[in-house]
Amino acid sequence: RYTRIALTQKLRRIIDEGIGYGLALEGISAADVARSMANKA
Repeated sequence: RYTRIALTQKLRRIIDEGIGYGLALEGISAADVARSMANKA
């Protein structure tokens, strides 16, 4: 139950530090591309 909370807190801390900012942006854009491709199919 608390695994997701622990993981998201760690992820937020990484993004807040600015280390994973580019990775987070890349992940968001990749998910967006996948979603738009799924909608077209």
